[in-house]
Amino acid sequence: MNKLKLFSLAGLGLLCACASAPLAVAPCAGYCHTHEEGYDWARRAVLEDKTACDAYPTDFARGCRDAVADYTGALSPRKEEF
Repeated sequence: MNKLKLFSLAGLGLLCACASAPLAVAPCAGYCHTHEEGYDWARRAVLEDKTACDAYPTDFARGCRDAVADYTGALSPRKEEF
């Protein structure tokens, strides 16, 4: 295999690895304690993983998890009842 193909395959592998890695979320800055602040922060960050909420105070984390649940619930296809 020539060097050009080898570098192309290596670059493709790195690109795929980066594309599948989760995006980093900026931590909450400022006053991060209430349910509403947690909810708003998670919505702005478009969080899909509740574990990002775990490092915060209880009320903030609860609001964060509620926003994640609302967002991921909105992404799920709904079953129609007949």
